[in-house]
Amino acid sequence: MHIVIVRGANINQTEQIAVNDLGQYIKRLFGIDALVADAPQDGADATFLVGNPSTNPHTQDHWQEVSEQGIVIRRSPDTTLTVGGGSPAATLWAVSKLAECYGVCHLLEEDVYPSAATCEKFYLPEVDLVQEPTMSVRSWRVINDLGFGPEYWGIEDYKPVLHQLAKLSYNMINVSIYPFQPFLDLEIDGIKRNWTTLCYDFKYPITDDMP
Repeated sequence: MHIVIVRGANINQTEQIAVNDLGQYIKRLFGIDALVADAPQDGADATFLVGNPSTNPHTQDHWQEVSEQGIVIRRSPDTTLTVGGGSPAATLWAVSKLAECYGVCHLLEEDVYPSAATCEKFYLPEVDLVQEPTMSVRSWRVINDLGFGPEYWGIEDYKPVLHQLAKLSYNMINVSIYPFQPFLDLEIDGIKRNWTTLCYDFKYPITDDMP
C-alpha cells in the first residue's frame, strides 16, 4: 500500500519526532513503510496530515481552532486523516492519541502493541476528535533519591523515559535536588561546598547474591 505522511515545510524538531513516531506506529502495526513528504501525493491509498495550519498549510481544510494544548484528529470523507495540535508538543500528543485508536498502549517503559491478528489489513480509524486537557500542568518527578531509583541515571537512561512521558501527554518534569548532591558546583557567600553524597548518604550493603 502507498501510505503518505505529509509534514509541513515549517516543521520543527518536536513535530519531526511526531512524524517519526507515526511512521514507526504504521510500520509496527501493519508492516508498511510510509512515505514522508512535504505535500500530498497522487495515488496514495491513505494520507496523514501532521501539524496545524501554521506549520502545515495542508491541514487548513480539516482544522478546528484549539489552544496550544488542544489536539485535533479528524478523518475526512476520503482517505485523509489530519492529526495535529495547537503547538508542536500537542501534535506529538495527537499522534500518540491516534496510536491509541489503533490499540497501542503507552507505558512508562515502552509501547505495547495489539496482537498481529488485529492488524492484518491497514485501515484509517473513523475518528473525529477535538480535545482540550482538563489539567494544564501534568508533571512527573525525576531523579528521586534512593539507590534503586533514577538518581544514578545518565541522559541516555532518561531519553526514552522522557519520550514515553511525552507520549503520555506530560508537559513538565519536576527536578527535585538537594544541596548535598554533586550535580552543581555550589558556592554561597564565598563558602564553597567541600562534601557531596547521593541517596541521603545511605549506605547500601553490596552482597554476592545481588544482580
